[in-house]
Amino acid sequence: MERVAPLGSPAGDRQTDSGADRRRGRSKRGAEHGAKYHGARRREKRGMTEAGARILTLGELAATWGKLGTPRDRALFGLCFFAALRVGEAVALDLVDVVDGETIRDAIRVRRTVGRGETLRNRTKNGERRDVPIGADLSGILAALVEGFEPGELARPLLCSRSGGGRLTTRSAARALQRAFVAAGVQRASTHSLRKTWTVEASRNGVHVRLLRSILGHKSLRSTQHYLVEVADWEKRSAVEVVRFPMKPANGG
Repeated sequence: MERVAPLGSPAGDRQTDSGADRRRGRSKRGAEHGAKYHGARRREKRGMTEAGARILTLGELAATWGKLGTPRDRALFGLCFFAALRVGEAVALDLVDVVDGETIRDAIRVRRTVGRGETLRNRTKNGERRDVPIGADLSGILAALVEGFEPGELARPLLCSRSGGGRLTTRSAARALQRAFVAAGVQRASTHSLRKTWTVEASRNGVHVRLLRSILGHKSLRSTQHYLVEVADWEKRSAVEVVRFPMKPANGG
């Protein structure tokens, strides 16, 4: 039979303290896990994570665009939507990444990101640099932003803060877009919503998932496919009308 030291003795006190410490440790770890879980769930519900970001309608995109009051904020919107950049990649861009001499490049050089603590990292999220083609709409948006810049300023940030002219932070970028969403009456939207909406719309228009993966900068097709799991009602309606065959009228009424 196991002998238990009586309470009040040095050995008994050590056993009591050890048990209490273990219970406190388990309680603390449980509380930390719960806080992380519920915090992640709250962020997801608010659309602050890629998984929780809501797909926007084209009408909501147009309404939000109408509430963007500066070339900088319109460029931020354009980079996150038309180029499907992560907000950290957008604010990490320098002028030289989108401008070649005095003209807009054919493609954005995505080579860096701004991570936690607003730290500029010389790598993207997946560690690979990529070029994202610049379409006609985004080219016009960027041209309006860089108008008046001198060739000698190409090493400066593309998106600058209003105070001091330094690099725009991811937090300030998210706030700028969130103000436009709120003003447009668009709920549960975030910077991720723009990237995710572009991906879904491109897929609906026939762009192959392999090409989407390359533009988005995902390591695997599975990450890209996570963007495409949501289905709109009109897509289901169209799907059930795809397969048909000629039916003759039934005999006998």
